[in-house]
Amino acid sequence: IDHREHSVRVQLDPLPPTGVVLVQSDPSGAYAWIDGEGGLTTPARFTDVAEGVHQLKVEMPGWLSQEQAIEVRSAEETSLSVKLVSRKVSYFLEAIAREPQKLSNYTELGRIYFLEGEIDKVFEMLRRGFVTLALSGHPPDKGFRELLRLATNADPDLQSERWRQFLAEMRQGIQDVHPYSLALPYAFSLLARAEQWKEVADLSTRFLERDPRARPFYVWRMQARGRLGDTQGVAQDIQRLRDLGLISAQPVLIPSARGTNVPDLGWVSAMWAAALARVQLNDLAGADELIRPFESQTNVHYWTESIRGERWLRDRRGDPPKPWLEARRCTQPPAIDGRLDDPAWTSAARGHRFYHWLTDQPSQLGSVVRAGVFDSEMTAGMGIN
Repeated sequence: IDHREHSVRVQLDPLPPTGVVLVQSDPSGAYAWIDGEGGLTTPARFTDVAEGVHQLKVEMPGWLSQEQAIEVRSAEETSLSVKLVSRKVSYFLEAIAREPQKLSNYTELGRIYFLEGEIDKVFEMLRRGFVTLALSGHPPDKGFRELLRLATNADPDLQSERWRQFLAEMRQGIQDVHPYSLALPYAFSLLARAEQWKEVADLSTRFLERDPRARPFYVWRMQARGRLGDTQGVAQDIQRLRDLGLISAQPVLIPSARGTNVPDLGWVSAMWAAALARVQLNDLAGADELIRPFESQTNVHYWTESIRGERWLRDRRGDPPKPWLEARRCTQPPAIDGRLDDPAWTSAARGHRFYHWLTDQPSQLGSVVRAGVFDSEMTAGMGIN
């Protein structure tokens, strides 16, 4: 038996200093590599990553791959969050860079941001889209209305900070545009829906100083003054509209494409707006006097019923108008609906459309005139009517 002792000397070399890397991505489920190795699905945890600088790559089908250098320190945990950019986003960003005047690019990108929950970016597209519209010389297509709808759905509170900031920038941006700029119907409608009546009155006055015969602004200012309780101001605007022939005891008729005479929409809208302003001032007898000429025109009865409904809200006498109550069930308000190149510019069609919206939201009756009246006046001035 050999009782000699044997010994073995083992030389242990210390492992290189390592750290841990945590990778998250938005959206999750992407693939992450460090120096070409790994392929882990995010959120991913890489252990034993050697100290030093490495190259991180994150990619996902349908999204642009992201690469960046990362520094790993020994015995420390490095957390990274990677925001992936949709290939569609990249496409439309490039399209906007190529054609900044094309409104549909902002709309499509706004839709993508909306689906991704990027509300602030939706409003950024709304800002840029509105500037494009203000500078455009063409009738707005459904693109801007869709962009506006996206922003409203993303943030339905027009008193929110996002909307206040946008409306403030919008007011500043439209100060010097042409009185018949295609952006103004949207601008005034939004201000009215946000209950910024003083701003509506001030802007209307500004444009009237530049063009005293710009009829729509009397209508808009009159509605704002009615909301503000400015009895004298409403009376002045009504008199001015009388001078322009847009407020009269007899209907103003124009020939239609069908060969029949129909009420001129400028007359209808001015009479309707004046009646509504008088209702706001609690001058119910004056409102009745203004809508009396409508009674002989069957294709404007929706406008008449809207005034009667608002009148009923004031005095609560008797039963509310039945058509008005039925229309209040409408749940899809087309507040800024209707194309400027729409051939169906009849008072019945416009009255019906806006009547349904305004009766669904009686607290905002006056705002509908911003979308309907101004559009119709513009089309008449542009020869579209």
